[in-house]
Amino acid sequence: MVTEFDSTPATKVLGYLSVVTHLEPFTKGLLDVKEVVYFLSAIFLGLFLTAVPRNRCGGGHKMNSVGSKQAQTKFSGYVTLYILVIVAVLAAANYLANQHDASYDSTKNKLYSLSNQTDKVVKGLKQDVAITYFDRSTEFSRARDLLAATPTFLRG
Repeated sequence: MVTEFDSTPATKVLGYLSVVTHLEPFTKGLLDVKEVVYFLSAIFLGLFLTAVPRNRCGGGHKMNSVGSKQAQTKFSGYVTLYILVIVAVLAAANYLANQHDASYDSTKNKLYSLSNQTDKVVKGLKQDVAITYFDRSTEFSRARDLLAATPTFLRG
């Protein structure tokens, strides 16, 4: 059963951050740009955070002077700013990848691609087509995944 909680912004963000949802297309044989950008972003962020030095002043030794505490505070401010900028850039890259989605079907029989004939029929439609999906409420996530995998030209 779908509840209001399922469509809250927090749920959408947490769902997007889930690694499992981004792995699924790879298990089906689909190479999806938004999934590749997601994993590259996670890798880059992890590498960036491990490369940020913990303490520029003294390598972790206790600081006694006021000047070195001020330098550490200033450095911490810069690191925080750098991290925020990197997170913002990665968020923008992921947003753009989701807006301009492209995928490659690497399955042998092109299971997740439309045939040329289907492509011609869909492009030749003169009116909008309403699709109604009937299933158990427990299967709603599968229907949502099917809709998300629908080619852009079917969605308008």
